[in-house]
Amino acid sequence: MYRLFGKNLSRTASGIAKEGRAVSESDMQPGDIIVWSNRSDNVPTHVAIYVGNGTMVHAANRRLGVVSSSITYWKNGGRNKIVSIRRV
Repeated sequence: MYRLFGKNLSRTASGIAKEGRAVSESDMQPGDIIVWSNRSDNVPTHVAIYVGNGTMVHAANRRLGVVSSSITYWKNGGRNKIVSIRRV
């Protein structure tokens, strides 16, 4: 998606977690990247794009493809935590 707008991002979640500049969850704007981890050591494992109103889009899995999800639902699921929010 970002390449369509002339932005080249790292291929991995760990790389994307360092792109652009950090923003707080309370300052998120549509287009910001949310980097998640489901590991105890907080190594990034998943990336989503914030679309507004507490919602993100992300590639869920091969069967479901790209979906929209509630950020609150993901955080309250217990295993997932936001490790970085980036604005590029």
